[in-house]
Amino acid sequence: MAPDEARVPAWVRGEAEAPQGVSTMLYFDEIESIEAVRDVLHLWHDTAAGALLTASLPEGWARPRERVSGTQWVNVAEDRVEGTRFRRWDKGLTEQLYQLQGNWHFERDEPYIPYEVGTWASRVDGPRQLKLRAHSTFPQEREHTVLTAAVELVRVVADAADFAYGQVLFAGGPARLHPLRPGLVAGLNRDPDRSREPARAALRGYDWVTVVPRELVARLGGTDALRASGAFHRVVGLAHGGALVQATESPRAFTREAARAVADALRPVFAPVRTVESWGVEVTEDVAGMVRQWRFEGYSYPALARVADRVLGSDAGWDARFGEALCRQSAAVLDEDPDDWPWS
Repeated sequence: MAPDEARVPAWVRGEAEAPQGVSTMLYFDEIESIEAVRDVLHLWHDTAAGALLTASLPEGWARPRERVSGTQWVNVAEDRVEGTRFRRWDKGLTEQLYQLQGNWHFERDEPYIPYEVGTWASRVDGPRQLKLRAHSTFPQEREHTVLTAAVELVRVVADAADFAYGQVLFAGGPARLHPLRPGLVAGLNRDPDRSREPARAALRGYDWVTVVPRELVARLGGTDALRASGAFHRVVGLAHGGALVQATESPRAFTREAARAVADALRPVFAPVRTVESWGVEVTEDVAGMVRQWRFEGYSYPALARVADRVLGSDAGWDARFGEALCRQSAAVLDEDPDDWPWS
């Protein structure tokens, strides 16, 4: 093997499947300072470093060394930052924290397959907003153990503070809810780039596992009402009034149908629906025919929004909400099912 090929992952060369992956997130919409949430930041890191890393390692493998790095604000007003390395996670928990991450790498040699567990704390949206993330890529035989640890990580930490949103996302799920799968995200009627702002007024997102803030749990009738909806495998009330809701026992059962059941149960706390007309577009039969052709050619909702800006004179940018609304209204004009091909 040539030297420059020696560390190319086996799945790139078609010799093995890519590792499974799970990603978790919790979001603070407002913090007073890093010091005020220091205990939560330690709990997030330590639980990831303990249970999630242990679950991800194959039996008998040595625990890898953690590498901690990050960026710190030099000037908040000018949004200037600089990168640095830290000996330990706690050394990066300063009031200048912009982004802090700890990573553990481990790998198989034959064939070469690298894996990683990581944890982050990020204030990239401003000094008063804080996002916690953790992820794991892992061997397939560790799937059940890792997913259990990932859900427990979110539950334990969400129980310790009043978060505005959280989720667990499995990369191998059939209805993965991600901005690149806009059919389900657009149904939230939210701009993904601005969805953090009113996180307690309208639900920021939903996934296989979702943390719903206390204000929205109350509007949904409480945890008993969420259980009674039949949309969830598990509903856990949290100490500060929020709830962790798990759609299905396994994310592999989280199909589009299961995702739509979750959306129906949570729809009362989605943002208000925005119509196509509010973007300055009238959907005639000719327009509907064009939109149908674009969808037939494989345009995603964000891509539809972009091409509509050029052709129809709208001003939606890459807003997936507009793309989906345009599809649904066009389907109605043509008397077709918006949930059938090529619309959905």
